[in-house]
Amino acid sequence: MNKLICRKCRHEISNEFGTTLAYCTNCGAGIQNLTSEKPFAFGNAPTPVSPKFTGRDSPSNSKIPRIFLGCLGLGGILLSVAGFFGYSYWSGEHPLAKFTNRYNCTIAGEPQPKTPEEYVNRARKHIEDFSGDCAFSALNEAIRLDPNNADALRLRGYAYRLEKKYELALADYNKLIQIEPNNRDNFYARRDLYEAQELFDKAIEDQTTILNFILQDDSADNIKLIEGFMKRVELYEKKGDFENAVKDYSEAIRLNPESERHYYNRAEAYRKLGKNDLADADMKKIDELLAAKEGKKSTSSPSQTTQNQVPLKAISGGVLNGKAVELPQPAYPPAARAVRATGQVSVLVVVDETGNILSASAVTGHPLLRSAAVQAARQAKFAPTIINGKTVKVSGVITYNFSP
Repeated sequence: MNKLICRKCRHEISNEFGTTLAYCTNCGAGIQNLTSEKPFAFGNAPTPVSPKFTGRDSPSNSKIPRIFLGCLGLGGILLSVAGFFGYSYWSGEHPLAKFTNRYNCTIAGEPQPKTPEEYVNRARKHIEDFSGDCAFSALNEAIRLDPNNADALRLRGYAYRLEKKYELALADYNKLIQIEPNNRDNFYARRDLYEAQELFDKAIEDQTTILNFILQDDSADNIKLIEGFMKRVELYEKKGDFENAVKDYSEAIRLNPESERHYYNRAEAYRKLGKNDLADADMKKIDELLAAKEGKKSTSSPSQTTQNQVPLKAISGGVLNGKAVELPQPAYPPAARAVRATGQVSVLVVVDETGNILSASAVTGHPLLRSAAVQAARQAKFAPTIINGKTVKVSGVITYNFSP
């Protein structure tokens, strides 16, 4: 009985009938791979003999192998592409996602949205229901259907900012400004985003653009201009640039020379710059304004007051928190809590001769926190201030700190 060994699979083949074998009965290798060698031990395998092709049987001259290899190459490419798309889909980064509706949320009793506008409205309802994921999904679908939908970009950018996904928010705001370059609301949104990231130079650039819009469209509206300058002042001060802050305070005073609040703010900025003489001049101006508002003319100063005279103006008392007999704390406004507004608010007050608050106005702090601070300040009580045996008015500042 002849025993042959397949060089390819090393299987021992028994030719029991003594016939001529044309292939390995185990793996199907051709006859050229069969040998009468003995089985080898592991590690001593003989080098396989590659089949030799000549003439027309050579792969280089055979049409069939070339076509077959070409099909294999194309098939491999298709399989690779399919694998990439499949992986990307399940990993959440499907390249065709922009062609696919991936909004799967519902609201009871309402039909599914179809247009970009309907998806934006649906997103607003999800926000009201505190369904953040569904809101994002609806906004994504609105933008998929209409990449230039300004309402969807604005709302999604704001939502990203609240989630502190600043890069995504900035991308939406930048696209929004490209679409609507003359809409100042877009610059308000991006300014607030830069401020949240403490990118004050960029925030100041956007606030300057907003001021230019106001000057072009509402040049006669001093209130809007003053608000614009005060916002830029806030950014300058956060950056530590008190020189430019003083310039904007001066613009606000030019627009409203009767506001003691602007003089007080400029005085504080002057003190930061070490210009105490200019700060004192602004505080003196405050006293004159307060006296004028009471219908009295300021004709003397505390240093000129005799024992028989009552000063016509309020004396400066500085920060008054520690001198209060009663100092109610302000409530945290819901609107301020919703946007996580925090920080200190300073309220300029005048205390009358009996220790009650005569007037109060917020001079620094987040706009959403100021009203609550002023209301609390008006409830404060102080012991009467006596100079030369007479009770006098006192001007000063009450500060409040807001935190969530």
